[in-house]
Amino acid sequence: MNLEKRLHVGKMYEEGLEVEKNIDLAIDVYEAIAKDGWPIGYFKIGQIYDLGKYVDKDLEKAKRYYEKGMILNERECTYNLGMINLKEGRNEEGVKILEKAIDLNHYEAFNSLGAYYEKRNDYEKAYFYYKKGEEHESGRSIFGLGVLYENGKGVKKDLKKAKEYYRRSWELGYVTALKFLLPLNECTNEEVEFLENETKKGDSTLDLALGKYYLSKGDLEKARMYGEKALSTCSEGVYNLLGGIEQRLRNSEKAMEYYNLGIEKGDIACKYSKGWLSFLLRDYKVAKEVYLELKESKSQVVYSMLIMVFSNLKEFKSIEEYYELLLEKNRDEKIKRMYGYSQFRLKEYKKVVEIYEQLNHLNQNEINMLGIGYYKIGRYEECLDTLKRMENQEEYEKYKIKIEGEEKKDGKLTKIWQVLAACI
Repeated sequence: MNLEKRLHVGKMYEEGLEVEKNIDLAIDVYEAIAKDGWPIGYFKIGQIYDLGKYVDKDLEKAKRYYEKGMILNERECTYNLGMINLKEGRNEEGVKILEKAIDLNHYEAFNSLGAYYEKRNDYEKAYFYYKKGEEHESGRSIFGLGVLYENGKGVKKDLKKAKEYYRRSWELGYVTALKFLLPLNECTNEEVEFLENETKKGDSTLDLALGKYYLSKGDLEKARMYGEKALSTCSEGVYNLLGGIEQRLRNSEKAMEYYNLGIEKGDIACKYSKGWLSFLLRDYKVAKEVYLELKESKSQVVYSMLIMVFSNLKEFKSIEEYYELLLEKNRDEKIKRMYGYSQFRLKEYKKVVEIYEQLNHLNQNEINMLGIGYYKIGRYEECLDTLKRMENQEEYEKYKIKIEGEEKKDGKLTKIWQVLAACI
């Protein structure tokens, strides 16, 4: 009897196909297959104990059979043994075994090693393994590349590339990629319908993705329905979704309640949302507290928000600190514009002029602030020249009158001093 037929006999006893289910007989069949020189028999027995579908789960027995298969270069045994080692915390051994699985042409190991390093924030190695998996058309590895590009981990953030990778992954049959395309508004109506049908089959992991999708579409009723379904399974990110829905509905108190629940569960996104909502509500003390807790992330968003918060709290020295930190990471004009605005709020007009004079293009609000800055430091001619550039000439007329008044006052004072000098 050839290998294929013998494996089928083992499967018949294992699953009770056309015969009474008998796991012991199935194991005997698989063991005989292995002893006759086909190590896939060891894989079949190891899998029985690994999955625990028909017997009590027993990883020790599974590992023993996988080890026997690995010695004979059976790639499935090698891969599964590597994964068990990683799950049990024997990371060095697990990585070593997965590398051997790659040598045996088990390309799924590329994805597993990419995911392993991604979880440990070693994005350079994660990228390396995902790219290797991409070479072998691994949908999961290509999906991993999409995640790196979407979040800017180890690579420059690029949503266009992320979408392309997710699309390729989905076309290769990796359904999870479609869940990530959904919130990015990259799904066709047919694909959305497909995902909604999958939730009816019991795939609760899709509820969160569908909730985010309908939130982005402004359908708050459906967004809330899927969000609340996801809440029952405690999906990561669900509190941030529900908070976002309540925030859209201008129910700030309820939104904050969800964000705080998410923070308790360790959802960092809820902390960012809480900081932003606190800022919008002008609760700058709470916003300051939240963003200071987030500053270890060294995120430009956090530094930028701290500048805005400290501007409103008029804590000038702190603004300087975070402006310098921002410049270390990014010298683009957006940061200077933000700092210029904060200095205007603090009435540091000399700095306002210094910053805005460096910029190539100013919007109407910045032109106005620069013009006022010139006025405040006594550069009247430049003030009027600048305010002339405003579409609305009210500010120009207003400061023209002010400057004329200042000049008349200066002229009167000059005459008084001339009279006094003559008397002396």
